Amino acid sequence: MNLHEYQAKQLLAQYGAAIPFGGMVASAEEAEAVAAKFQGPWVIKAQVHAGGRGKAGGVQIVNQLQELKSKAGELLGKELATHQSGSQGKVVRKILVEEKVSFQKECYLALTTDREKAAVSILASRHGGMEIEEMAQKHPKDLWVEPVDSVTGVLSFQIRRVAKALGVNGKETAPLGTLLKQLYKLYTESELSLLEINPLVFGKGVKSKEMEWIALDAKMSADDNALFRHQNLEALRDFDEEDPAEVEANKHGLSYVRLNGNIGCMVNGAGLAMATLDEIKNHGLEPANFLDIGGGANSERVSKAIEIITSDARVQVILINIFGGITQCDQVAQGVIDALKGKKKLLPMVVRLEGTRVEEGRKLFQSTALPITPVANLSEAAREIKKHLKYVHSRS
Repeated sequence: MNLHEYQAKQLLAQYGAAIPFGGMVASAEEAEAVAAKFQGPWVIKAQVHAGGRGKAGGVQIVNQLQELKSKAGELLGKELATHQSGSQGKVVRKILVEEKVSFQKECYLALTTDREKAAVSILASRHGGMEIEEMAQKHPKDLWVEPVDSVTGVLSFQIRRVAKALGVNGKETAPLGTLLKQLYKLYTESELSLLEINPLVFGKGVKSKEMEWIALDAKMSADDNALFRHQNLEALRDFDEEDPAEVEANKHGLSYVRLNGNIGCMVNGAGLAMATLDEIKNHGLEPANFLDIGGGANSERVSKAIEIITSDARVQVILINIFGGITQCDQVAQGVIDALKGKKKLLPMVVRLEGTRVEEGRKLFQSTALPITPVANLSEAAREIKKHLKYVHSRS
């Protein structure tokens, strides 16, 4: 689950980290009221779950209150299209109004989970403001990775190594060490999967008593599987920023991710789902989604999965790949049949069933007039999908 920048900064502040003075608003009048509390220039920032806001016009610096009110009004309600949001863009419903902080140094700092090392790792670079992918390509040697032992936490020698990687010395080092410990505590206690500050600056804001490390921007992602332990984070979820199909799937215990192709996929088990997507790609086809119905799916859950797949107008063929263990093949077949009852427009389906009660499942499919093509393996499935696509395209 992704958090908005203003939400991430609120959490940082709760753990003692410094953030720019300001506030989140949902109207031009509120923006003016917040900005009037401190002297300009001011920064207004669109609050959407997408990177690259600055290049898309979602981050602006203004010098006059009237100009701020006008710019905020223009930004609110606008569809902001960035390189991460896609061409459709995301509607700006909230903006963050902040002071423009003056600073002497900027850098990149992040915490993420390194599964190979089974540890939380600190990522640090003196190239603040750059995107991590761009940084890794242009300055691969300048991206320092420091794994942290879960028993000891952040140690003094690690603070010195991170400080060296950032080009930090003297009076900047001690507050950096304090910040690293605060960030590590926030990351582990909240069970985050990403905590990124870019840029992190050494400067002075309107509330600063002296020079300090300030998070000018912040990005956080929480582990969906741990949210039941963190109701404070669950309450921050913004469903307007999420794909409606993914939200609906989550309500029914389905793992669904929208992709960019035209082959709707329904599989049981994440590993089998990934292998299925790979096989589709290997045959030159493009999956429209990742959808794992889970290991114990019943006919109702399968029916909902089919509804979600067919709600995507890009889908032209559906591939069902089920290996029945706990999941019973006849339950899958019944769920598919139930989902398609009364539908006027039926998409062609290519189905591979194996495992528990497979014969019963195949008989259910054979007893219907649904446009279902049974196959024995994924290579055969790919050939049948191509035939269906060729037919669909010939009629369009």
